[in-house]
Amino acid sequence: MMPGSPLAARADRTLRYTGGLQPEIPAGITSGTATTATIPGQIAILTAVNTLARAHPEIILALPDPPLLIPSPAGGTTLVDACRKLIAAASPDVTMCTATHLAPGILSMGIGHDAGAATIYAGGARWTAHTSGTRPQPITADPSSALGAGLAVTLAAGYIFRAAIGLPGVADRGISLWALAPAAEPTGPVSFGPVAVGSAWLVGAGAVGSCLAWWLQFTGVDGAWTVIDGDIANDTNLNRSLGLFAVHTGTGGQEPVPKSDAAAALIPGAVSYPRWWEDWAATGPEPPDVLIPVANEHGIRPAIAAYGPPAAIHATTSRDWTAELHRHLPGQDGCIACRLPERSPAFACATGATRLAGHDPGRDAALPFLSAAAGVLLLSGLLQLQHGRWHTHGRNHWRLWFDQSPRPVQSSRWLCGPSCRSTPVPAVRHAIHGATRWYRTGP
Repeated sequence: MMPGSPLAARADRTLRYTGGLQPEIPAGITSGTATTATIPGQIAILTAVNTLARAHPEIILALPDPPLLIPSPAGGTTLVDACRKLIAAASPDVTMCTATHLAPGILSMGIGHDAGAATIYAGGARWTAHTSGTRPQPITADPSSALGAGLAVTLAAGYIFRAAIGLPGVADRGISLWALAPAAEPTGPVSFGPVAVGSAWLVGAGAVGSCLAWWLQFTGVDGAWTVIDGDIANDTNLNRSLGLFAVHTGTGGQEPVPKSDAAAALIPGAVSYPRWWEDWAATGPEPPDVLIPVANEHGIRPAIAAYGPPAAIHATTSRDWTAELHRHLPGQDGCIACRLPERSPAFACATGATRLAGHDPGRDAALPFLSAAAGVLLLSGLLQLQHGRWHTHGRNHWRLWFDQSPRPVQSSRWLCGPSCRSTPVPAVRHAIHGATRWYRTGP
């Protein structure tokens, strides 16, 4: 790796996260003819390719090459062609090769029931993700199995990453995005999109925001979406942002682009606003039906709390190998400013106190599978809102663990303290948001 190369810049946030470790060996992906001919199978494979290419120096594919059935931001007419272009777009220094089967000893992911021999297997049954260290996992024919399989490949990518740097992991897992809990059976509706929650503001288009955009290109949206972010993409974003590519960061001599432009290009019909929240608020826009605050600077969290939206859904990653989903329904959940103070928290465990990480250049360090999982968690929250389930959960914060924790998902219920003055009183909330779609969501 040459100093100053895109790969070296990409590795900066990975090294900050792991304390100086990164994968130095290839990662493989294998699947069979039946799985690669389906939309959920192709979504899972492209997501696996995009995620692994952000961390490993070489990707080896043992795949059939059917026609491409889904959109891919790098283009392509066949599945392998799309994978090759996606890898080059994600990190030009990463190499790719194809094989009829993966050689023994290659850390690898098998996707679907017809995968060849692999280190870990990933599959999905509707909203339920399955991974196994011993046997292939099917991807059922339900359209929503793209959700379960999509989450499963992020879990498998995390397992491979940890193995590559000598850390333990748990291969056998079953997790429901519908129940937000461990599960073995299929869960959730059969349908898969479009996301129809009304108008939405996505505030932040970095790691988590770009990963949500990655998933939304496959589901589609029904409603007016605006992506708000004043930041410009750079090479350090490439290790964790599935919707940001080398062309966005200026690699090759192009002008770097606003992150909001890159994310909006993936979300059908979305509009980019490449400035900050306070600039957007100053334009006096009509309140959205849903607000997705996934930025963590410029005082955004206190500002969102003060705005008092009736449906705020957001996701985070932590320095403790977690991807996390948060619900904020006024009168039912704590506000975002109390739960996540301006200095980013890192959660020590399921029940422990929040400890604040220092404000350092690595505070946004993350890993690709954590961001990818946070994006699919956000997608599940939006779809649960759409299906009338979101407000029924007794908890409002879920942690998906990528370490050796025996429980893959843990949940908590957070409330604001009695001294909280962050959110407006009900009369003010009604005046601002009373006409929005989800104003009366909840008990």
